[in-house]
Amino acid sequence: MKRVINQVVLFSILLILLGCTSGMSCPKTTNSLFSSSVNHTDFEYFYSTAFDESLSNAMKQTDDQIEVSVLTPFSSNNVPERLDTWLTVIKENGGNVNTEPAENERNVIAIALTLYSVYQLVKKTVRYFPAKHYNATLLYRRAESGEALIEKIVFSQK
Repeated sequence: MKRVINQVVLFSILLILLGCTSGMSCPKTTNSLFSSSVNHTDFEYFYSTAFDESLSNAMKQTDDQIEVSVLTPFSSNNVPERLDTWLTVIKENGGNVNTEPAENERNVIAIALTLYSVYQLVKKTVRYFPAKHYNATLLYRRAESGEALIEKIVFSQK
């Protein structure tokens, strides 16, 4: 069983690595490419009322796509308050707020680490599998302080 699990994990890693090689493109969850017929605006995010005004005006012009470059990247868990306000209004009004990797971003390392964690979990499960056929008795002595100190553990088959 352990051999089969190892083969499945290795095969999965191989498929993921082959799916995102430099000669191929990784699948995207949404279409974010600009076509020449799409009306779109580009500007940079900075923490200012001027940014809010620019974004508001671009939205009033009903641009199909508005691309905002971020000068100082931030964590998805630490979105600046000003941007979070815009995202919240979109969500509260039935819009979608999604995340996706930037173009040409390959998360092979993250995927490999995730698969390795899954592999370790499966390995751990397989390792401790025989314990289901045993009972355990912890033998202790009381110290002068009254604390129970384990001196020996005896595993016996059920």
